[in-house]
Amino acid sequence: MRVLILTHASYQRGADAVRASLLARGLADRGQQVDLVVSPEEGQIRAQRRQQAAVTVVTSAGLGRPGVTRRGIDPLELASRIRLVGNGGWQVVHSFGHRPAVLLAALRLQRQGVCWVADWADWWGLGGIADQRSSVGRLIFGGWDHMLERFSRRRADGLTVVSQFLADMAQAWGIEAWRVLRLGGGADVEGIRPADKVESRLRWGLPPEARFVAFSGLSAFDREKAKETFDRIAAISPDVRFLLIGGNDRWAPDQRQGQSAVDRVHRLGYVEPGQLGSALACADVMLLPLTDLGYNRARFPNRLGDYLAAGRPVITNPTGEIGRLVKDNELGRVVDESQDSMAKAVLELLAQPDELEVLGSNARAYAENYLSWAALAASVEGHYRRLIDNSGGRT
Repeated sequence: MRVLILTHASYQRGADAVRASLLARGLADRGQQVDLVVSPEEGQIRAQRRQQAAVTVVTSAGLGRPGVTRRGIDPLELASRIRLVGNGGWQVVHSFGHRPAVLLAALRLQRQGVCWVADWADWWGLGGIADQRSSVGRLIFGGWDHMLERFSRRRADGLTVVSQFLADMAQAWGIEAWRVLRLGGGADVEGIRPADKVESRLRWGLPPEARFVAFSGLSAFDREKAKETFDRIAAISPDVRFLLIGGNDRWAPDQRQGQSAVDRVHRLGYVEPGQLGSALACADVMLLPLTDLGYNRARFPNRLGDYLAAGRPVITNPTGEIGRLVKDNELGRVVDESQDSMAKAVLELLAQPDELEVLGSNARAYAENYLSWAALAASVEGHYRRLIDNSGGRT
């Protein structure tokens, strides 16, 4: 089977792009012919094609301007992708995102008879992420996302959804159950493995004997809650350090905690996928705050799969499906979303090294047994075949 996967982000930059690339690799490892189309990096204007393991990664031509590219509205990229998909030859197009750079290409292929599957990993419209934007952003992008999200999910031949919340929403929109595959977040169990804590810290220039709580990710979701939790930890315990991995450069502790708290925040910045495992291995405990809002009820954050693959326990909240997953499988602690409760749970676990070891082992085992992209890709492949057999596209 030949599969085209579309994103409107650069390679492995952003939640949708990471999810798309890991699925692409899983499908290719199963013998499928997979082309992954990504957006250009900053300053890159020419189309490129390269092999990434068994996946053909196609970088669209574009203006190379991050703000335009990230929003999926680069006119040069749109033209590049429309030309690309005119070649045909795919049985399935799997879209990640609903902005024009993805949507228009998927629609054109669907009109050619290609089966279109839309991935739904975040609730972008009103009630979801749109409600977290500024008033101007909500007016411009929130309304736009609300309309395109609904249109693309209903128009596609099938869906992959990250949560039962989104599966129920699809049903409420009149999408038949057989068109929907529940595809939760995965874990890169090959690329991220448990590693020696002391060796990893020395590699990253961190104090080897310190106690670390970490927060990882490229998105800003609940970053402020993570900050508030560390501020509370810093006020209680003077020796716990905080590790920030990903796009968190503007994060700063409460200045009222003094210079000592500032010095205990370590920023690794963006970490290449091949090095993420060793960065995560520096931590003792992982933070996954999930405030009880619409967009969090619909999510399965990629960072959870990363944490579990690294074999580290998670502190989270009972929002959506994540709290139940962590509690039922003994992968960490689930507490209410106040910073006091989060801080208390972190400090209690840090004081129990044996419990840290047990929960970390549980986390890795769960990732291997239930979240590997090899297993998830097999499920997706079966979904493709059912959709092709039952609908053959809506030409």
